[in-house]
Amino acid sequence: MPDNQCNQRSAAGLRPNVATEEGRELGRELARLCDLEMAGKEDRRCATCAFRAGDHLANGSPETLMSALKSAMEGTPFWCHEHDRACAGWAALRFPKDRLVEAPWQHLGVDA
Repeated sequence: MPDNQCNQRSAAGLRPNVATEEGRELGRELARLCDLEMAGKEDRRCATCAFRAGDHLANGSPETLMSALKSAMEGTPFWCHEHDRACAGWAALRFPKDRLVEAPWQHLGVDA
């Protein structure tokens, strides 16, 4: 997305999907937790997974990360953006069925 569109809403009313300083901080923490959970296990996260640390958009976008976290807490699928499957990072961190909780925020639509 061109830089001049970063702070504009699209015609469909979606927020532009951009990385922010706060998003990067949240992304590092979710990736750290996912790394701990996956220690010693096969890591099937893609290179640009929201739950993998790095300078890629998914690990720095607050909208993407909050949606991923909400999905993990509520047990609703968070779909991988590279493969036709549930996100491997989400699968590693999703709450057990007997401990699911409703996140107090809504999924935010973003314009990828």
